[in-house]
Amino acid sequence: MFTIGFTVLDQREFILSFSYTDEFELIGPRGDEKHQFGSDTTLSCHLSPEISAAAMEIRWFKGMDCICLYKNRQVTEGKGYEGRVNLFTHELQRGNVSLQIRDCTESDRGYYLCHVTNGDLTEELTVRVWKIPPSRDRDFLVRQWHSEWTEEERLKMEESVLLTELKEERHPVLKNLMSFTEEKKSQEEKLKRAELENTAEQTDSIEELKEEEKQQEEREYIRAISLELREMQERRLRERVEMRQREEEEIRGKMRAVADDLRSSEEAVKKIKEKIEQHEKQKDGYNETLSEERNEEKRRELEKEMERENEQIKEAEEELKRMQEERWRRMKKLRLEMEIREKNALKADTHFIKKLPELISQTVITNRQKEFDRQMNEKDREIKTLKLNLSEMEKEKEKQIEERKKTLDEKKKKLQQKDAELEERTETIESRNKIIEEKNELLREKDTLLENTGKEVESCKKQLNTLRKELQDKSSTLQEMMILLELQKTELRENTGSLKRRKDFLVREKHS
Repeated sequence: MFTIGFTVLDQREFILSFSYTDEFELIGPRGDEKHQFGSDTTLSCHLSPEISAAAMEIRWFKGMDCICLYKNRQVTEGKGYEGRVNLFTHELQRGNVSLQIRDCTESDRGYYLCHVTNGDLTEELTVRVWKIPPSRDRDFLVRQWHSEWTEEERLKMEESVLLTELKEERHPVLKNLMSFTEEKKSQEEKLKRAELENTAEQTDSIEELKEEEKQQEEREYIRAISLELREMQERRLRERVEMRQREEEEIRGKMRAVADDLRSSEEAVKKIKEKIEQHEKQKDGYNETLSEERNEEKRRELEKEMERENEQIKEAEEELKRMQEERWRRMKKLRLEMEIREKNALKADTHFIKKLPELISQTVITNRQKEFDRQMNEKDREIKTLKLNLSEMEKEKEKQIEERKKTLDEKKKKLQQKDAELEERTETIESRNKIIEEKNELLREKDTLLENTGKEVESCKKQLNTLRKELQDKSSTLQEMMILLELQKTELRENTGSLKRRKDFLVREKHS
């Protein structure tokens, strides 16, 4: 009963713990990929050759923040990116480790790093999301980019990964096993209901009743064993889950302590960097004064001051290097401890799953042997009671048959009433259909009238257009006549002027 389920889980755990040894490289976008703000954007990244990435660890960073982590076949979204980023988990078998960003906005511009780890082999690829400055539209570009990350930046990336891992619990084997036991429980409940229905339909003959009683006893015995097995299995699983949760809480506490230490050490690193900058400024000032100073004693003093500043700078740099190495050491130690704990827990879970049926069966057999004799005596008494109940069941069946006949008669009456109601409704529907047809005919007549009026309006428009053209022609002829009249008036004025001049000339000749 349980061995099939456990072998399936063992196979799944074997697949979980299996990792590829093939070498690979990451391939990003080919050229510039054009997208629009507000849409879903994919930062493409694929393994070459095309091998499965299902058992690998995949990290996506924006800057130094871990926004998506795939580890132990679980996807964890980073802080601020919940519900916005995801991997194509159904395509990991084909080497697709691309990141999808939902509803991409201008705040999502920047540099994204894809970090894929397979055992001791690690590959990285940087993708840039950027917008050309002169453009004012909503378009932006995605392309593969070459960038170098400093040790300080990589340290902050590791801190971000640790904080992201704190969000998710990681004991999938026991969770799957608990779901398996719940499925078994539901199946047993279904079987129990089916058996109760079958017992309600027992036959009347005594021989068949005895056979049914034997089968019922066997089923009850199997059900009791399976119920006890399930209870013991659930109890052991709960104990195992509680132990794993305690271990998980212990790891989380250590991770929080390391994260707090890293934050405090980060402040100390900032102070040391500021101190180095101050020493560098003082050194530059000494160099300037040294180049300007000509007095030998003062030059010697300045040189001594510069030597002291150089020593202080070296000490600060050594302190900074030591603190960074200490931070890396703590990070690696915690990471190694987490990996060792996960491997040990996985081995313990698989061993527990393999040994669980044997442990349960051994404990159940000893308990069942003690109870077997007692159950047999109880079953003898139950057979006697079943025989007595048989006659009562027959009487109850007869009563049920009579009640069913009555209910059938009542249902027939109700059906007849419903048929009458349906006939009335069909008549009302037919009358309404007639009214609707009459209204449709009136609407058709109105449509024809509207078409005729439309045609008349169009003819009137045509007549108006012809009249408008005639009016325009007449106005143009009138303008031409006005122009001719003006010309005649000017000629008349010129003629009257010439006549006046002749008249004056004739008058002067007469006087002379």
